[in-house]
Amino acid sequence: MRCLVSHNPGGNLPTASRCLDPNTCSSTLRVIWGSFTLGEPYVSRIRKSSGNRGGREPQFSILNSQFSINLSESRFLPQQISQVVIIGAGPAGLTLAMLLAQRGIHVKLVEASRSFQRTFRGEALMPSGLEAIEQMGLSDVIADIPHRALDAWEFIIESRRLFRVDEPMEPGGKPCTLISQPAFLAAVLARASQYPSFEFIDGTAVRDLVWAEDRVVGVTLGDNRSIWADLVIGADGRNSIVRQRANLDLDREPQSYDILWFKLASSQPFEAENIFYSVLAGSDGFGLFLGSEGQLQVGWSLEREESAPADKAWQQLNWVEKLATASPDWLAAVFREQADSLEKPFLLSVT
Repeated sequence: MRCLVSHNPGGNLPTASRCLDPNTCSSTLRVIWGSFTLGEPYVSRIRKSSGNRGGREPQFSILNSQFSINLSESRFLPQQISQVVIIGAGPAGLTLAMLLAQRGIHVKLVEASRSFQRTFRGEALMPSGLEAIEQMGLSDVIADIPHRALDAWEFIIESRRLFRVDEPMEPGGKPCTLISQPAFLAAVLARASQYPSFEFIDGTAVRDLVWAEDRVVGVTLGDNRSIWADLVIGADGRNSIVRQRANLDLDREPQSYDILWFKLASSQPFEAENIFYSVLAGSDGFGLFLGSEGQLQVGWSLEREESAPADKAWQQLNWVEKLATASPDWLAAVFREQADSLEKPFLLSVT
């Protein structure tokens, strides 16, 4: 006897005791083969294709979309299976996983880290981002986590205030808003976890993709587990392992600079208004704003040749004085006042 397992998410599930009865092999059922479970939404219809030949054990195959796997060969047996696997639990991966789970789609979200804390995480939500948050039903999440609206953008060139643009820029619009990304991700994860079709796998990186007949059908994790899926989505950032293993070329726009990112304690001049300052002095330039969690954040533009591995001179600089020298007097005083709180810079590659 040879049985074929085909995708049929709408079928009814009989008891497992019937599944290997040749007389009921056409019934809809769930197949369990060792540690491999082909369950909802992979409730499948079994059909008998030919008689048992030569006393061999029955064989089973998955017929799923464009590929088939012979389950009699144990090397093909995955430990887990899902409709969708998403790699990377950043804002894109987590919100997509939540939206899919809301619709009853079985989704596994894989994240290499065990924590949402990072040395650097983007904080700014532009008006279009806030609109997307609202459409996803997450506006209340923003209200419940550390956040801070931006009041204005101000440009300072050679210590002189050149001009200012107030937020929101459009009448009746929303201002650019800074949020705590770790708190946002934790809140979205909590919401996604309410849905039974959602599973979060953290602390394990993806090592490779699983292929079958020139099609990606799953992923292999760093602990050698494999997860098969109808759809694999890479949301794992600029150095995406999914993109690399899928041999997808990335066209990079040439950039002549990188960014050094600093954090330091806030000061009184920033408490009344939250202004994003763009400061230029000669060939030096940086941006400065008060972050959602109350720290000042500084992004210093560093020429690409200065950030090259062979040139680590920037690591030896007195950055308090470097920042102060490029600043107007009132801002220079802030850097010197908060010198002890200035954290070691983080090199952020623009490409």
